[in-house]
Amino acid sequence: MTKFEQVKHDQMPSRAIGITAASLLAIAICFNTGCSVTSSDFNSKTSGSQEAVGSAFNDQISDREPDESTTRRVSLSAVGDNLMHVPVVNTADAADGTSGDDHYNFQALYAGIEDIVSTHDINFIDIETIIGGDEKGIQGYPTFNTPEENAEDIADFGFNLATTASNHSYDQGLDGILKSSEVWAAQSEVVVTGSFVNQEDRDHIRVFEKNGIDFAFLAYTDSLNGFVLPSDQTWAVATTYDEDQIRTDIQKAHELADVIIVAISWGEEYAFIPSASQNHLAQLFADLDVDLVLGFGPHVIQPIQWLSNQTDSTSPDENSDEDSKHQTLVVYSLGNFISNQQDTFANVGGCFTCEFVQEAFSDVYIENLSWIPLINHFSQWTGHRVYQFKDYTNELGKSHDVLSRLTDPLDYARELTTDVIDPEVISIEF
Repeated sequence: MTKFEQVKHDQMPSRAIGITAASLLAIAICFNTGCSVTSSDFNSKTSGSQEAVGSAFNDQISDREPDESTTRRVSLSAVGDNLMHVPVVNTADAADGTSGDDHYNFQALYAGIEDIVSTHDINFIDIETIIGGDEKGIQGYPTFNTPEENAEDIADFGFNLATTASNHSYDQGLDGILKSSEVWAAQSEVVVTGSFVNQEDRDHIRVFEKNGIDFAFLAYTDSLNGFVLPSDQTWAVATTYDEDQIRTDIQKAHELADVIIVAISWGEEYAFIPSASQNHLAQLFADLDVDLVLGFGPHVIQPIQWLSNQTDSTSPDENSDEDSKHQTLVVYSLGNFISNQQDTFANVGGCFTCEFVQEAFSDVYIENLSWIPLINHFSQWTGHRVYQFKDYTNELGKSHDVLSRLTDPLDYARELTTDVIDPEVISIEF
């Protein structure tokens, strides 16, 4: 038995999600100046009254006859930790042409997944390290500060869904969060949530529309790198500390959207098996009828699992079919996307992909699940770059500062992936 074979989880096929078509409301990110920023890429709108917009939308669709031939599809890709250690930033600095000039090309580091991002409607990334303002200087572990240019490159590359809720959200204090919000506001095509500028901003649910399907996006973190939010700033980062607040958020999201996506930083570092806390929160999301949970934080990959709503009263018979209950798809950890971590297992990540499907005005369901293994490559000679497994070679592995310790880096990455990610739950694209 390998050290990964103890990872066990339910094996359930893709199935329909019980979601009621809800009102169309577009994303608005409210800042302390009172302005709103909309996401044009997601055809978003802003309104002072969510209820008024919802009522107008429901009145509009009530007069439309269902078109049985209409099938709406939205494709999604998701990668894990964009972990900006100083050597990673230095690679982007050099990739721009001249080292030390404070100009960066992060897109060169991401280029290995360009074909994935360019062919999916929604592309998620975890902004693991705070963009707290260039005037503070670039900082690495343990309290990070990432160049502002990283946000622009993330947007230009095609990522359009991002969370700023991580254990490093408060590394630069409230000033860093306010600056981060300002920086992301300039990238209007990216829907961002997780850290906030005031209570009003915290209470605002990010909602966007894509291909006729309405999505609500929430994000949380279970830790803050040892920091504690001041009692008058608890709105600054969405945490898992208050489960009643999570219930309130998700209830609001159900009133606004067809699909709920939750991004969450959680778990124990370098653990391949979800912790008791992760399992508890995952079941909470399932019981609240969340549709997709995108997890990260352990810096390694973790299993993917379907969970049933255990509070669902539609099937009171204890012997009833689980398929009749709402199903939540939980990606426990996407692993690192890019980093400079020195453990072999921290350099094998993955890109999760799926499709959301709605036929006529029926419920939305998830299908076509896929896991694309990724290698976070770095060398003192060539710097950092992400590769898909299919494009990686043992020759490259032998030049990797960490994977070069292994006899066969590709075999290692393949074994690790298949021991953690169950191919009976999701297709693995080696």
